[in-house]
Amino acid sequence: MKTTSLPRVSVLVPAYNEEKYIHRTLSALVTQDYPDYEIIVTNNASSDGTALVVQTFINQQPVTGVQITLIHESRKGTNYARESARKQAGGQIIAQMDSRLRTRFQLASQGRNSTDTKPATGSRYRTLRLF
Repeated sequence: MKTTSLPRVSVLVPAYNEEKYIHRTLSALVTQDYPDYEIIVTNNASSDGTALVVQTFINQQPVTGVQITLIHESRKGTNYARESARKQAGGQIIAQMDSRLRTRFQLASQGRNSTDTKPATGSRYRTLRLF
């Protein structure tokens, strides 16, 4: 039987003043059963405790095998936050989502697909926008 490995997914989560919601979002993200993904949270010039909540989550999360990275972007705006995260992303698929996850979703089963060119490398990747 031939087995096919799934592409790595990078989930980009821009966060601006999401101290109250980001823990719930990260908790939902780390429970995905997709075999190979990373989470990149961009603290987008927050003035609350968003970065502290994310860092605490990273330090205290149970062993899930999911890599969570916190980066900081001083320029305000979702586009800046997503671009900063995209530059750090190691996945062949980029999943973009809001930091206030309200509904349950599953990687690879939700969203609209579009193919773009990654500006820095010229390589191809897929973008999933999760709603």
